[in-house]
Amino acid sequence: MVASSFGQRPSYVTAGASPEGRRVSVLLFIGLVLAPWAFGWLLLRPGYSLLARVLALIWGMLVVMGALHPHVGVSGQSSPSTLSGPSSGSRTLSSIPVSSPYASGWDYSSRVDQMRNQAITYASLVSDTILYFDFPYDGGTTFTLTLRKSGDNTDVMLIASKGQFTCFDSSEDRVQMKFDEGEVLHYSCGRSADGSSNVIFLGPEDMILRKLKASHHLTIEAQFYQEGSRQIDFSTEGLRW
Repeated sequence: MVASSFGQRPSYVTAGASPEGRRVSVLLFIGLVLAPWAFGWLLLRPGYSLLARVLALIWGMLVVMGALHPHVGVSGQSSPSTLSGPSSGSRTLSSIPVSSPYASGWDYSSRVDQMRNQAITYASLVSDTILYFDFPYDGGTTFTLTLRKSGDNTDVMLIASKGQFTCFDSSEDRVQMKFDEGEVLHYSCGRSADGSSNVIFLGPEDMILRKLKASHHLTIEAQFYQEGSRQIDFSTEGLRW
């Protein structure tokens, strides 16, 4: 206590005091960036500035908001989804716009018919829409619009990954198609030779091809077994045929 008489602070006062103007260490800074909710409370200790505490609080709120809303993109807009189609008792999610797996849109391939020594060329386009049907076709159905050329013959096919089209080669069987913002047109549809219910052939082929080459977007409305009428969207721009 003699030292205190000369104006010096007693040792028992400084022994438990925190340093003033405490700086945020590198390790604490990394912890605040990665897990602000776990390390932010450390800034409540004496010595840290009010600015550091406020910045840590704001950062923590932003991280929590991002965790609660992972579907919000950079632009702040949620990915759209479409509710449509018949429902019994509750609304069901029948279609969700999705991106085509082909980066360039149309996918081209070819093979050789060994029997006739003739090249067969294909152009295929996956739909921008997935349809959701009831059991046993639940889980999401994708569609492929396929052009097939063999010699002078060209076929236009619509293929479902699962599900059944209700098209039986009748003169009354039709699908409705709309190219870009044009009028709704009616085209014929028919089953494949092997009777596959997930494939239909569309016609007249030459008219469909002309419109496909000049269009950017196509919507096809077809009938499905026990599912009624559904619409399928395609981004058709860039067809080389």
